[in-house]
Amino acid sequence: VRNAAGGTLSGRGTFNISSLAGTVLDGKYANDFSSLGTLAPGGATPGKMTVNLGQGGNFESSGTLNLGFTASRGHDLLAVNGNAGSSAAFTGKLNYLPKRDYFSQNSRINLNLDDFLLLSPGLVVMSTLTDAGIIQSSPTLNFSIRNLGGGDAQITANRAPNAYSRFAEDGDAAGLGRELYRIAAAKPQSKSMQELLTAVDFSEDGRAVGEALSSMLPKMFNTAAQASIDSQRLFSAALLGRVLPHDFSGSGGLLLSEGSVAAPAAGEAGSSGSGWYGFITPLGGGGSQAERDDVQGYHFGQGGLLAGVEKRDNEYLAGGHIAASYLDLKESGSRGELEGASLYLGEHGRFNPAAWQGGYLFGQARLGLDFYDQEREVRVGDKRGIN
Repeated sequence: VRNAAGGTLSGRGTFNISSLAGTVLDGKYANDFSSLGTLAPGGATPGKMTVNLGQGGNFESSGTLNLGFTASRGHDLLAVNGNAGSSAAFTGKLNYLPKRDYFSQNSRINLNLDDFLLLSPGLVVMSTLTDAGIIQSSPTLNFSIRNLGGGDAQITANRAPNAYSRFAEDGDAAGLGRELYRIAAAKPQSKSMQELLTAVDFSEDGRAVGEALSSMLPKMFNTAAQASIDSQRLFSAALLGRVLPHDFSGSGGLLLSEGSVAAPAAGEAGSSGSGWYGFITPLGGGGSQAERDDVQGYHFGQGGLLAGVEKRDNEYLAGGHIAASYLDLKESGSRGELEGASLYLGEHGRFNPAAWQGGYLFGQARLGLDFYDQEREVRVGDKRGIN
């Protein structure tokens, strides 16, 4: 088996080399295992690669040997099995590769090269591996190495204060990134928080970190509050036409009982339709907000009913109403959606005495409840969740 220069041989598994002794292939004995490129046992997580040499075969790693490890002391294992006359030579470059795990702030991990190599007795071993390098496998963690000789090393993992915030897509996400750093620096003991930090730390790249921060922001709650305000605007607009001074005959509503009042003098506020009125008004609308800077974009549609009774006279209007609505809202980018219903009880009125010569006061007030059911997608590294 020959891994040419520039090539990469990685993963778990076993190589069984059983050619006839003395067979030559590309200038090498066919019973040999030769890696001139990159040799990396395991995969995304620590694993074992086994090489079973043929009769009299030799193992050679003269390229780069990448050996993975985790904070919990898991590590890759390269096993080489030979027999009489077999040898194993490590004459290339050695790198240690941090693999997905929770690395606490300023954690130190001692690595012993012998723990990564399992060589069968009887092999003639030659190694020139002395100083090792460290592969930076995380966009947020920084790994430093102190070589101890013979391939042994001490690894230190830490995060800079801007480890997460520097990848933020906006100011809100940057604030969350700074908070995430403070949590990481405090070395949380919660398993769920450690899993979250692990997922972010081993995201594919900085862009994925930024997307993770944005997906974790509580912007959906702000969007829900804005949706509630939009519902109130819908109710207020429908009532506004009823409380402003106008000719009652064109205001709409079912006359429940009629009063007897004198007609107002010329120029005075008032009208001739006094009495108790009832009304039912269908409501509907929609809108959107463009996504920009720190503002979450969304679009929505809503509908409902407004019903009530009111007493009208020449100089005042007083009434009560009940309002119900339904709302369907979706955030830009399909990050989340919100469905909700609202139910409110309120009162509305107007005061316009003749002495004010057309002047008036009006107002409306409501109390009620909003019921919202929201879902949003949280994307952290290769993890996806709905909450």
